[in-house]
Amino acid sequence: MEIPLNILFWAMEAAYLVHCLDETVAGGGFVDMVKKNFWPEYSGKMFFWFNTLLHVVNIVSIILYEVFGGAWVIAPLSMSWLFVTNGLWHVLGTAMFREYHPGLITSPL
Repeated sequence: MEIPLNILFWAMEAAYLVHCLDETVAGGGFVDMVKKNFWPEYSGKMFFWFNTLLHVVNIVSIILYEVFGGAWVIAPLSMSWLFVTNGLWHVLGTAMFREYHPGLITSPL
């Protein structure tokens, strides 16, 4: 059984939505962790707009692939790679600070 790439890309977008929710509510939240360890001026507003931009870029890249196909597959694949490396950052953050890094549980999605 083969699953079409566009279905997998849309599933990745849904998983990213769940991941953002995890980062928002779990373990005090991603924003609090970033404030505490890296960037004291970081805010929920910055988190919201950054992730909104990534969602828009991801959705546009999937739509471009669906409309034009072929060579446009690189756009959603690039976003997939971004999310894979994001999962690695969550694992590294958990190992470095020896505490739950918000988003770690949903990173494998």
